[in-house]
Amino acid sequence: MFWRFGKSEAAIAAHCSARYPGIVQRPGWIAATSAFGAASTASNIVFSNGEFDPWRSGGVLHNLSRTLVAIEVPQGAHHLDLMFSHPEDPPPVRAARDAEFALLREWLAL
Repeated sequence: MFWRFGKSEAAIAAHCSARYPGIVQRPGWIAATSAFGAASTASNIVFSNGEFDPWRSGGVLHNLSRTLVAIEVPQGAHHLDLMFSHPEDPPPVRAARDAEFALLREWLAL
């Protein structure tokens, strides 16, 4: 379903700079300017970011607090980690799902 994507963030930035001169990328800008930047205003949120999600560059990519947790999902996209498990799920997706369940168990004290 997903083709191989051999480009790094540096290669993407170089391509964008060449294609759109004068426009400067601001990775993490959305996360930095959102209400989630104030960790005291929210809790118990998992921000999952799939490697193939187009909005990943604007997502929350680093933990904001102990209960505002960012989980990167290599080989994942579009909430694959939140779907029902399937035998063909890539190992990184299974690992992300396990981490999310562990957080839920902790937060709910199960």
